[in-house]
Amino acid sequence: MYAKLFFFTMLIFSQWGFASEYPNEVAKTETMSLVTEMREQIDNLGEDKSYTFVPLEISDKDLFLIDQFIIESSSVYSRFGNLHLIQEELPNFLRSVGSHHEQAIQKITEIISRMASQVAEASHKETAWVSVRVSTPNHLYDMPRWHWDGYFYSPYSGFVFKFATVLKGNPTLFYPLSDELREEFHLHDNDREYLSELIDESLIETAKLGQGAFFIIGDKNTAAAHSEPKIDTPRIFFSVLPGDENEIRELCDRWDL
Repeated sequence: MYAKLFFFTMLIFSQWGFASEYPNEVAKTETMSLVTEMREQIDNLGEDKSYTFVPLEISDKDLFLIDQFIIESSSVYSRFGNLHLIQEELPNFLRSVGSHHEQAIQKITEIISRMASQVAEASHKETAWVSVRVSTPNHLYDMPRWHWDGYFYSPYSGFVFKFATVLKGNPTLFYPLSDELREEFHLHDNDREYLSELIDESLIETAKLGQGAFFIIGDKNTAAAHSEPKIDTPRIFFSVLPGDENEIRELCDRWDL
């Protein structure tokens, strides 16, 4: 009798919503799992590996929804620290550059906000600089712009990395630059045509849709050679540079923003 009463009580509680905490626990577990995976991939970066790809646990359903967002103009959104403001600011930015597909806007905002926080946590940093670039088709990168990123804040040395991915459109190009080519690459870093001829196209790698890339910046001996892809379809790209509050504030002040 008591067993039946307990079962009936739990059934009523679940219908009233007392079981609604369970999905939140699942989401929390999935978030921690992704942060752990990010940390493992960050630990894999080094002299022999300047970039690495990580699955982001974005469903095909969500990617399909995001693809319904119609991009009408190109623009850039930046957030320096105070990552909680992404949820307030990004929807308005997206409405300014594309169709008012509210479900897609909210999904894009949710993913970028969550990813920014996860990357900061996985990096053991307090916050981040988040840059979102929305692009209509153009010819700016029909010839790749091969380069590596320098340091963004002091001490302008040591092991530093960024995260980047796309939610729509073509992914960033990465190249496994050999030690022999690094010096030549550095000497011709402003010559797109020369570097395009230097690069073996068969070795170019990209993350798949639903994956992100962690890559080393700053140190010319280990930084990842990469380029924007050909942007022949609408594109939503975002990057995350993790940093402590004083580091991100220094970057913002240096750029006078």
